[in-house]
Formats: sequence, C-alpha cells, structure tokens
Amino acid sequence: MLPRSRRLRSKEVRSIIATGQSVRTHYTSMKFVPTAGFFRAAVVVSKKIAKTAVLRNKLRRAMYTSLRTINQPRNISAVFFVHSIPPKPLTLSFFEDLTLCFKRFS
Repeated sequence: MLPRSRRLRSKEVRSIIATGQSVRTHYTSMKFVPTAGFFRAAVVVSKKIAKTAVLRNKLRRAMYTSLRTINQPRNISAVFFVHSIPPKPLTLSFFEDLTLCFKRFS
C-alpha cells in the first residue's frame, strides 16, 4: 500500500478522470494530470473485471506493490484502472505495465 500522503482522495480522483490525459497498456490504463508536488496515485478495479471484493482487493494491492517498487515521475497525480486480470504473477505483470505507462508518458 502507498502511504496515505501518496494516495488520492475521491474528489481528486473524479477531477483527474474528468480532465486528465490517458495512456493505455495491456492490462491497465492511466489517467494523469501534472501537479506541483510529488507523485500521488489511486487504483480502480471495476466489478466487471473482478466480481468478488477479495479479488478486487488482491488486484489493487498488487498494483500498489508495483507502484511502490517502480521509479515514479515527480510531478504527476495519476489514477490507474485495471482492465483485465494478467495470467502471470500479478505484481510482475503490473510492474511491466507501469514501466510501459511511464515510458509513454515521458
């Protein structure tokens, strides 16, 4: 899990979804806006993707673990959406997707 100071609040998530630019990869997509502070993020997993709360939370935690281990850009706030469940180990798949997202962002 990301520290509380690095997570976005629901009002900020709605604002980013409405006004942000997007980047899509194999299993995830990212909506982001430039900010003046440090990197902040939120992860969204739809009930269409994972029916049970247990699986949604598992996917969300794997995504947050990947976010913690990757080099994050400094001046953006981002909302990540999981679009499909990867067949490989979750954290590794999400790590590869995040690397691709940040390359396309730069």
